[in-house]
Amino acid sequence: MIKINRFPVIIFSSPRTGGTAFGHHLAKNNPGIKFFNENISDFIEYSNKNKNCIIKVIGRSLSNYPNSFINYAFSKHTLKIKIQRKSLLDQIASFYVARKRQWWEYYNKTPEKIFERDIISIDEKLIDSSIHEIKADNLIISKIDTDFEFFYEDIPNFDSPTIITPHPINYDEIKQAILSRINYI
Repeated sequence: MIKINRFPVIIFSSPRTGGTAFGHHLAKNNPGIKFFNENISDFIEYSNKNKNCIIKVIGRSLSNYPNSFINYAFSKHTLKIKIQRKSLLDQIASFYVARKRQWWEYYNKTPEKIFERDIISIDEKLIDSSIHEIKADNLIISKIDTDFEFFYEDIPNFDSPTIITPHPINYDEIKQAILSRINYI
């Protein structure tokens, strides 16, 4: 269990790195803590009255946030945590699958039809776009100085209502298509 000794916590992540599950995990294991998943306005309102909170933010979204939030997020008054993935291929594949399905988070109570094993078509333009977006986000996150850094693959179990994205039947084919293009984007 990860115990936090300073609040609020800012989790910096790229898409498909487990940032949402990690935020839920930290909140659940630190009683009295509220988690905000990229909801800046609610976080700002809440944190003005109560510092016992956590927010997850995505790298490319940082430029859309108010300067007051950016200054606060990077101040000495917050605990900054970075979560990343070791496997760029798995991260891009998960992002591609989420984009094709238009389903970004899975929960224990997600409707069963979502869990049916499907076949996802290979769209090279969308693969290229997914590669570009993940690489851009990872670059932003890599340049952020934080108090702690975690890798998704090193956290054995998230105590979170979210679950791992179910793989389509042709997941290996998708990964191979990404692998054949990843060095050219």
